[in-house]
Amino acid sequence: MTNDNEPESNIIKFPKKNPKVGIVVDNKAHEIRENIIFTENLCEALVVNMIHNMAENGMNVDAETFIRDTSVIIEMVKSTIYRDLGMIHPLQELVESLTTVIKDEGGVAYDVDLEGISKLLNNIDKPIDN
Repeated sequence: MTNDNEPESNIIKFPKKNPKVGIVVDNKAHEIRENIIFTENLCEALVVNMIHNMAENGMNVDAETFIRDTSVIIEMVKSTIYRDLGMIHPLQELVESLTTVIKDEGGVAYDVDLEGISKLLNNIDKPIDN
């Protein structure tokens, strides 16, 4: 809208003062990225040290079975670190369902349900009934 004394203009006048609106930055993605990098670095350092020690003690670290076993260990270590950082890893649910921790005056004991693991593995090849 224009005043009769002013020529019409397409220029929009913005306020001269800065609005008092706080800028909100979501750093969650950055935090997750940093946690993943931290996990990868810590896991690598731990596993490389473990493999080196095993090789020094005569284990065949080049065997395919060793590599397979170690790949599971790597994911378990990542799962453990993720849990401590409040992140989710698919192996956490498996660990919770197949292990028990017992705390008493004598300390902490654990139980791994090896029979449960065996049953789980036996059922993997069976078809699922729909």
